[in-house]
Amino acid sequence: MLRLNALNGASQGITDLTGLENALYLRSLDLSDNAIGDISPLSGLRFLQTLYLGQNQIADISALSGMVNLRELQLGDNQITDISAVSEMVNLTDLQLYNNQINDISAIAGMTNLTNLLLQNNLIADISPVAGLTELTQLNLGVNLIGDISAVSGLTNLKELGLETNFIADISALSNVTDLEKLYLQNNFIGDISSLINLMALVSLDLQNNYLDAAAYSEYLPLIIENNPEAEILYDPPL
Repeated sequence: MLRLNALNGASQGITDLTGLENALYLRSLDLSDNAIGDISPLSGLRFLQTLYLGQNQIADISALSGMVNLRELQLGDNQITDISAVSEMVNLTDLQLYNNQINDISAIAGMTNLTNLLLQNNLIADISPVAGLTELTQLNLGVNLIGDISAVSGLTNLKELGLETNFIADISALSNVTDLEKLYLQNNFIGDISSLINLMALVSLDLQNNYLDAAAYSEYLPLIIENNPEAEILYDPPL
C-alpha cells in the first residue's frame, strides 16, 4: 500500500476507505461513483495530484484541507455545502463541484491557475470570487441563483460559459469576452443582447426562453448570425 502511486476504485460499491491512510505516496486516486460518505482516511495523502470523488454521498470535505499539490479535484454529485477546505489549493487547474448544495464560493478566489471550473446546479448567487480567475477557459454556472454577472467581464480566455437557468437580465459584462465559442444563456430574463455582437468565434449560442426585445430581433440577432455563420444559434420566435 505504501508504494502505490495510482489507484482506480471507481464504480466498485465502496463505502469504507479505512486502510487508504497508509497509501501515503498516492499521486492519483479515482473513487468516483461509489457510496462513500466519510473521506477522513484521505487526510494524510498530501502527495495527491488528481482526486476524483464525484457521485458519492460526501457532505464534509474538511479532510482535504491542506492538499496543496492537487491539480485536479472532482467532487460533483455529492451533498457538499461548505468548500472552505479547498481555499489553499492554489495549484488546481480543474475543479468540479457541480450538483451540490453550495452557496458560498469565496474559497476559490485565489485559484488563479484554474482553467476549468464547474459549479452548475448549486445555490450560488454571488460569483464575485471568479473575477480574478483569468486563466479560465471553461466556466459553468448554470442552474443557480445568479443575477449579477459583472465578475466575468475580465475572463477574456473563456471559450465556454454556462449561465443557463438563473436570474440574469443584464449581459453587458460579456461584451469583452470575445473568444467565446459556446455560450448558454437560456432560461433567464434577458432583453438586450447588443453586448453579443462582438462575439465572432461562436459555435453554439442558446438564448431560448428569455425576453428578447424588438432590437434583438431586428438588429442584433441578424448581426450575430452574420458574424458566426457556422454557429448553432437557438432563440424563440418573436411574439
